[in-house]
Amino acid sequence: MAASERPIIETRRDQMFLVLEPAEIDRLRQFGETRSYSAGERLTTAGEIGPGMFVILTGNVVVTQRDELAHHPPIATFGPGSFLGELAQLSGRPALVDGQAQGRGRSTGHSAAQASGRSGGGGRVGGTHHARADPAPRRSSRNRVRADR
Repeated sequence: MAASERPIIETRRDQMFLVLEPAEIDRLRQFGETRSYSAGERLTTAGEIGPGMFVILTGNVVVTQRDELAHHPPIATFGPGSFLGELAQLSGRPALVDGQAQGRGRSTGHSAAQASGRSGGGGRVGGTHHARADPAPRRSSRNRVRADR
């Protein structure tokens, strides 16, 4: 299949799975709680209300989606600098996917209220808006998100 014929989800994968720069991680750390997790521990579970958003500091987390046959095909594997936080979790609704640690690691987490700005931050992180204005994908040699599809 030619590059121009690839599905749009494949051409936008870099935009969907951004990796934060060290300064961005440091800014977010001051608003969340750092925690450690062990190999095999679930950070999110499909069908349960999740804790909000995670920024992976060390280790890897594989995200899987359950199907009707109880299979768990992987969607992506997230590494240091990556963040997890589907819209359902950011709005206090049940998670749609599972997120399981592949080994020991650490993350900084933000509750749904913190991540959405309802905790008094006004939707700002460290006094500045954290959304990227340009639609171009950020290319980084640090990109450690591996698409598993």
